[in-house]
Amino acid sequence: MKYLRSSKPIEITQKILVLLGCLALSVPLAGYLITGANMRFTGDDYCYGAVAAENGFWKAQWVSYWSKMPYHGNRFSLTFFSDLSGLFGPLSNAVLPGLIIVLLTSVILFTLYQIKTLANLPLRKPECLLISLLLVFFTLYQAPSLAQSLYWRSGTLPYTAPIIINTLVLGLILKHFRKKKAGKLSGVLVAALAFIGGGFSETATAVQIVFLVLLIAGFWAAGKKGIGGASVGIRLVLSALIASGVALLLLAVSPSIDERLSGANHPGFLQFILITLRSAASFAFESLVGQPIPNAVNFLVFVALSYIVSSRSTRSSYLPVKHYLKLVAGIALIGLVLILCVTAPSAFAQSAFPEFRALIIARIITVTMISLAGFTTGYWLEQWMRSKPKLTRTAYLGMTLLVGVLLVYPLYASRNIYSGLPEYAKWSTFWDQRNLAIQQDKQAGIMDLNVVQIDHIIPDVGDLSPDPGHWYNICASQYYGVQTITADQPGWDE
Repeated sequence: MKYLRSSKPIEITQKILVLLGCLALSVPLAGYLITGANMRFTGDDYCYGAVAAENGFWKAQWVSYWSKMPYHGNRFSLTFFSDLSGLFGPLSNAVLPGLIIVLLTSVILFTLYQIKTLANLPLRKPECLLISLLLVFFTLYQAPSLAQSLYWRSGTLPYTAPIIINTLVLGLILKHFRKKKAGKLSGVLVAALAFIGGGFSETATAVQIVFLVLLIAGFWAAGKKGIGGASVGIRLVLSALIASGVALLLLAVSPSIDERLSGANHPGFLQFILITLRSAASFAFESLVGQPIPNAVNFLVFVALSYIVSSRSTRSSYLPVKHYLKLVAGIALIGLVLILCVTAPSAFAQSAFPEFRALIIARIITVTMISLAGFTTGYWLEQWMRSKPKLTRTAYLGMTLLVGVLLVYPLYASRNIYSGLPEYAKWSTFWDQRNLAIQQDKQAGIMDLNVVQIDHIIPDVGDLSPDPGHWYNICASQYYGVQTITADQPGWDE
């Protein structure tokens, strides 16, 4: 393979393709950011704002947890960050989608660097960025309800924010495992992050706990093989696991959910198992069969990237077909277990399929598993091709070309992303005008307001209605500090 590694034109071509791929991926991600910049308050956002406006920031945390709320008051991290965002006004919702994209890409990049260093993968920095952007793009593009999972604050924080925190926790643990040492502050930081991540939602916490259990099993197996640093990893995971357990306990004992749980339709044990399995199977089937093109592109681009990266290594460690299949099956099994954790809380609490916004967690799991399966396949294929020198150069050039072709897909996908931008821009313009009108009427001493009724921009999430007694209208009137708000004025369709 020396002639391939020393081929400057091929290396230059690969570097250019990677940079072009990063630019291509930035087009759809910029579309999400620009669209999200049109977000303001809607739905539950008004209710968080109302409680914070009436009680102040710190008292609102206490009141939300201990009192009956129009939202999930037991989710203490969700309340905290919703109210923290609310301190900066409705325009903070416009910043949140872009912040989510940047943070998610950053923590994936950080964690990927730890994995690359641990496994001694010859991945270059631009390639690490490309992989991070790919994971974020496919997760968002295939999200069952992107608007709720990225644009709507009250849907983004309980399900998408924990993905960021858990990825960061994994990266920190792997970093200290790699260095074979961790101080007390490191343990406190990991535990604190796990506690915060566990306070966003029951679904995210269930996944977090099982993910940590699987991680501790991996470190235990590493310790059995005499790999150094395993004890450090186990200690850090245990601290995160304990913090997650405390967070789950706090979610469960909050008085704010007593009425919600008492009115829920709880299934029997067998029915709970069946609903959980049926929901997970339905999601997995829809993920793999219902979206064949993005899944195929996801898989193949990681096959090609892995082949190219593996060809740089001087190590030759052929992976028998049997072991390769076991690895892929193991990846699929871990993914299925984590998806079951996504579907189990809704099955237990409501005998129902999870809300679409919660499935962003299941989506990043499937995207990651498909990517891992593709990377494993690329490694196996490259090692197998080393025994066929006549085909090696052709395959290497073919994989380089395949990367270039597949990275056009994000540009193709962008047409759907940008098509919704005019509607969001119109909505934000009307929202800003309505917000200004409310402020002006309040200053004029008008306490019973009639405002323009605008369309609800987030699917399945209501906005202010013609009924002043609707709970969103009540929350909005409390947030603005007026008696009533009735959204019955024309204008939206004119």
